[in-house]
Amino acid sequence: MPLLRQGRRALVEVPLGRVRPLEQEIWIEFAPGSDDAPNVHLEDLLILAEDVYRFEAEHDLSRRPTAGVGAPKRYDWESMYAAQIVRIHNEGLPESQTAWVAEIQEWFASEAGGVDVPDERTIRRRLAPIWKALTQT
Repeated sequence: MPLLRQGRRALVEVPLGRVRPLEQEIWIEFAPGSDDAPNVHLEDLLILAEDVYRFEAEHDLSRRPTAGVGAPKRYDWESMYAAQIVRIHNEGLPESQTAWVAEIQEWFASEAGGVDVPDERTIRRRLAPIWKALTQT
């Protein structure tokens, strides 16, 4: 299937040393340099997923799910951004950036039950570029 290859490298053809047809136990071996050995393009060789999984399990290379990289997030910024997008869509921008910062502090307080709310400076640092982009004319 040369039309479906994604790489732009020159095709390299190599002779196979042995072949095992699917669902057969016996390998067909070819002598080195034999004219009987079929040539294949390296890009056409495939390994069945089940063989990869078996190999990984046998050699303790199994993929393990990560529990998360880095420290856990302290604040749910993504949910706050989503809530603010809806708020701005429905009600428009607050009258000032200071008022917006106060609204967001209230949002965090209500979502987190008043525990661990980001300070004004932290919120302002995240909002400043958004406020600037939304208020430029």
